[in-house]
Amino acid sequence: MYRKISFHRLSAMWESSDSHIKITHGSESAYLKKSMDDICFQAELAESSWEYAYVICKGMRRLFQMGIQHQLIIGHNNLLQKILYLGSDLMQTNPKGHDLFYLGVLIELKIYSKWKSLEFYNFMLNTLKAIKGNVNFISRRVKDKLLGKLKNYNEALYFEFVGEFSSA
Repeated sequence: MYRKISFHRLSAMWESSDSHIKITHGSESAYLKKSMDDICFQAELAESSWEYAYVICKGMRRLFQMGIQHQLIIGHNNLLQKILYLGSDLMQTNPKGHDLFYLGVLIELKIYSKWKSLEFYNFMLNTLKAIKGNVNFISRRVKDKLLGKLKNYNEALYFEFVGEFSSA
């Protein structure tokens, strides 16, 4: 059956539609918790350390772009733990000469001061993409500096992961 819809009604439907997610007042906290749970779940399903770091950084970027406050992330223990241990996780799962190992060192040095920053996650995503595309992305000089800073920052952690290893 043919039904005629006026141009005014069609126009009103177009104007009222919105591509952004609308969160009602009652469901906001449930939606944010579900989003943080989803990041943790996807990270657990990651098949490589690169993918694990990428999922966490991309999820954090999405949360900050949505306007979430860092106090809510602090309330989600699982996600906060994944963020704060991302550097040591990368250091544990990658060989000492690999760029992801040195990215883990950088994260370990900066995560406590930068984890609340959207720019940090944008940098991390760009670096992860570059590492995946190039075999040797981080220069030898930067690798040596990172190891020196790690030794000054936390000597026990340095000897746990690096030992007498000088650089790649």
